[in-house]
Amino acid sequence: MSAPPDSAQKSGIAGWQLAAVAVATAALTGWVWSAWAPAPIVADEVAYLLQAGIFADGRVTAPARPLPMFFEQIHIFSSPAVFAKYFPGHPLLLAVGVLAGVPAAIPVLASVLTALLIVRLASRLAGQAVAWLAWLWWLAAPGALNWRASFLSQTTAGAAGLLAGWWVLRWVDEGRRRHLIGALTVLGALVLIRPLVAVSFGVPLVAVVAWRLWRRRLWRQCIWAVTAAAVIVAGIPLWNHLTLGRWLQSPYEEYSRRYMPAEFFGFGLTSQSPAEPLPEDLRAGIRDWEAVHREHVPDALPGILLARADAVARDVWGAWRGRWLGLLVLPGGIGLGATAGVAAAVVLGQVGIFACYAHPWFWTLYYAELFPILCFLSVRGLDWVLKVGVRRGWYRATRAAGALAVIGVAVALAQGPAILGVRQAKQAGMQPWRHFQDQLAGVREPRAVVFVRRSPAVSHHISLVRNGPFMDRERIWVAYDRGAENRQLLAAAPDRAPYVYLEDTGMLLRMNR
Repeated sequence: MSAPPDSAQKSGIAGWQLAAVAVATAALTGWVWSAWAPAPIVADEVAYLLQAGIFADGRVTAPARPLPMFFEQIHIFSSPAVFAKYFPGHPLLLAVGVLAGVPAAIPVLASVLTALLIVRLASRLAGQAVAWLAWLWWLAAPGALNWRASFLSQTTAGAAGLLAGWWVLRWVDEGRRRHLIGALTVLGALVLIRPLVAVSFGVPLVAVVAWRLWRRRLWRQCIWAVTAAAVIVAGIPLWNHLTLGRWLQSPYEEYSRRYMPAEFFGFGLTSQSPAEPLPEDLRAGIRDWEAVHREHVPDALPGILLARADAVARDVWGAWRGRWLGLLVLPGGIGLGATAGVAAAVVLGQVGIFACYAHPWFWTLYYAELFPILCFLSVRGLDWVLKVGVRRGWYRATRAAGALAVIGVAVALAQGPAILGVRQAKQAGMQPWRHFQDQLAGVREPRAVVFVRRSPAVSHHISLVRNGPFMDRERIWVAYDRGAENRQLLAAAPDRAPYVYLEDTGMLLRMNR
């Protein structure tokens, strides 16, 4: 895994060019996200931000909710303490943004880092023309834009995976110990962000490192690197212990057991039932997972993988263009040597890992970390096809270079309507929460509790029952409307004025005690 010799003279990128890449990436991501302070849309984003708020307060967990049945949130434990089920790496990074008052800055900065790495890696491997178009295709890819304009962990995981690859490439080319330390440290951090993605990126990269160490007898170089990675990875059992009191069981696993046994790696349905009583949001989620798992069986796997691949192609290259441009990935690795093998291993590894995980075919977020690799390989494949024509005398090299630029820019510009659609979808997704917040602004009492009466027309992925991690600091509690049982919560909080919010009409009404 090293840069091809003929690309060395083409790999220089000026500082102002990198600055332009950073500004353009941040600007488009922020514009699509619609606001300086965007609201989380899906329950996963809410969970990540809640855990980030706990970390920002200098804690790992928050006190349990009073009467948890009123406050259950998807992906969040309400008792015996409040914390998210997800691994701690991404919330730790978001906590920096929370402390700075701009949590959205973290995904935007992760997007900028990804963009810079695309340009640097691609220019080092294939020259500047391929690098610029690979970045442009990734920047304009509607699926990539949709997922990175969010608080989801895929953006930071993708940036970490590329950064680890960059450090490994630098270490292979230059042999400096600090590059190896950087690579393994980032891979260790990736374990804390998304462990399965750490496997898909880490196994090929570590294989390259191990082979190089063995061939050159550089074992002493890896001592500090392995130590740094091990210290970071040790954060996983520590996280388990600080949340559940058990070193070897993760909150993710325990949450599935208690709340969503239908969400698991494997095929078919499970006979297990939730160990806790659930609100309608979670019950609807279980029904969805059961429906997906019912169809996720080994015999159906070829069709499932084809449907997922088609969805990824549409998200990366566009609706009708995706199936054809995606084929350019195949010649994209020609001439890259071991680097092509590593890229293929990362892509196939992640696809193989999630082949064992049931999810709707259109949920391409599980492959978002691969989008930069796919964009690079497809642009390089296009470049290779055009250069074949030059070698066969069909046209001159200058014409091939011009065709590469024209086709590349045209493909990116053709994504314009899809990009606008992503922005509109983000705005529509945030609208219910913002309307709800506008209604809550009319509450004049110093302390209140608002019971949300759910509408079956609203997706269970989008819930208005959201509270900060520390209930004693919340002026307004937001709870599920449980009918006659509401009296229990009102009795436990006699100082709070009761309201009910009707999701179907968007109205907030004062209640009598």
